[in-house]
Amino acid sequence: MNRFSIIIPAYNEERLIAARLEHLLIPLNNFCDEIIIVCNGCTDKTVSKARFALNRLLSRNNFECHVIIEELELGSKTKALNHGIKISKNSVAVLLDADIDITSDGCAELVNFLCENNLHAASPTPNFNFCGAHWLNKQFYNVVSSSSYNKKHRIANVIALSKPAKAELFPLPNVIADDAYIQRTLGESNYRLMSTLSYTFHCPKSVLAMFKVQARIIRGNLELKRRFPRLKPPENTIPSTNLINKSVFIAIKIIALVIARYELTFNIEKWHKDESSRK
Repeated sequence: MNRFSIIIPAYNEERLIAARLEHLLIPLNNFCDEIIIVCNGCTDKTVSKARFALNRLLSRNNFECHVIIEELELGSKTKALNHGIKISKNSVAVLLDADIDITSDGCAELVNFLCENNLHAASPTPNFNFCGAHWLNKQFYNVVSSSSYNKKHRIANVIALSKPAKAELFPLPNVIADDAYIQRTLGESNYRLMSTLSYTFHCPKSVLAMFKVQARIIRGNLELKRRFPRLKPPENTIPSTNLINKSVFIAIKIIALVIARYELTFNIEKWHKDESSRK
């Protein structure tokens, strides 16, 4: 199996970054010999907490893994990913969101799945965690989690990329929906979700956070449609569900669309990050 690099773009993740690093390094998979954390535009203590956690771990362990902590002045996930890919040494990379908890063993399973099936991209299957979320959020994500998109096409959060995929994709353009850009550029025949490996996606807990996240998703999709019209989204179907769930889902999507169009009209470029699930 190929050795691989894990690349983590981190924007104001002071509450999570130490735990993320520790869970990747202990235990450490033998094929993971590089972890790159690219802090971008952070206004909190993400950088110092990452370095402190690394020094603490190194004082107690001898890891056969090179950990690099980089700091970019501009807050941009795509620029952080581009930088991480540029300085990484391995042909295969795993792009990992800082708020997703997965071990290096899990990443190695994903890379093995990628290589054995001759894929360009692969992601684990998401498990949606509604615990502590508002009632409206639960109804909405009950529908979302059952969609064909999230069962077959969600190349996001944890993405293993082959060498040819990296050559085709990078450098990424400055887009909001980086995951969707990767998925659509590579095409349905070149990616797959790994059914035997999963990760937990913590849904927004507050209604306001959910609207912000959904507005960001819609803004990203509208941007891709405008700038890259040849990149078509995969077909998304939603199975039969009860009337309450479906009504909540439609209402939230409509309100999020209104928010997204307002932000686009007035060129509001604020990055809506879900803080409610990080508490």
